[in-house]
Amino acid sequence: MTDKKIKLSGAYNFRDFGGYRNKEGKRLIRGRLYRSDELSKITAADQEKLVQLGISKIIDYRNKKERLNNEDRPIGNAEILYLTPIADIAALASSEHDEARALSPQKMTAALAKELMIRQNEEFVENKQCQDVYREVLEIHLAEEGAIVQHCRGGKDRTGYGVALIQLLLGVSEADVMHDYLLTNVYKKEKNREKPAAVASRDR
Repeated sequence: MTDKKIKLSGAYNFRDFGGYRNKEGKRLIRGRLYRSDELSKITAADQEKLVQLGISKIIDYRNKKERLNNEDRPIGNAEILYLTPIADIAALASSEHDEARALSPQKMTAALAKELMIRQNEEFVENKQCQDVYREVLEIHLAEEGAIVQHCRGGKDRTGYGVALIQLLLGVSEADVMHDYLLTNVYKKEKNREKPAAVASRDR
């Protein structure tokens, strides 16, 4: 199973999470299930490309502070739904702003990082607000006939949990669910490699 990344100038982690085969041998539909990092920096060309995908709903997991001055750019007439699970750790970990310095390498050991993310994922399961948010996400996917994209800031933790719920409920193996989840790390590395190249080209 190969991933289906949609190449965009303003988002690095937009992809189709359908196509995986479930335990009955059937494949999840493609062209209807999308996940992404934030959509506040997509270009006009990106917008047109996403309109062509037929996206009818955008689920934005970011909180108000994250959205401040970083609202999603519109994708045609797609409706934007703000569904915010309690995910302070995930929001901070994906932030590139000043508050992220609280998680600097000097203060954040591997053991502490692991403990924090375990705690965050436990909250996704146990916290009432999180349960309500992800229940609504499932209901939206059951009711909607068009394509849906769900995203947070980096498209990994909050989005990853929502995507994993759908994939697991549809019978996708845990190995494939984890593969899809970890693709964010691959695309993040690609993005980081592109930054020095872009700077070098501007300096020429």
